[in-house]
Amino acid sequence: MSEERYYDYMLRRTREEDNKVSDKERELLIILMEECGEVIQSASKIIRFGNDHSNRASFAKELGDLQAMIDLTKDFTFTTSQELEKQSRAKIAKLHTYSNLYK
Repeated sequence: MSEERYYDYMLRRTREEDNKVSDKERELLIILMEECGEVIQSASKIIRFGNDHSNRASFAKELGDLQAMIDLTKDFTFTTSQELEKQSRAKIAKLHTYSNLYK
């Protein structure tokens, strides 16, 4: 028997019954990942082409789309508002220590 390639293994695992991720949860996570990518792309355009009205509007749209998906993660009980707030405060504390954003 040949050794299963990693990609094939992961594909098989995502289809197994014991995976415990429903079709709707999988769809939610895929769209969430896509929206993260679109925010990255929009931020990159601001860096490359400038912070003009068009780029800011596109960035706001993508952030709004991402926020909608984050909100849905709460509806699907992947997380809670309290947990997100806790993690947000922790990130801000790290930024105070390790970045120049709050200086």
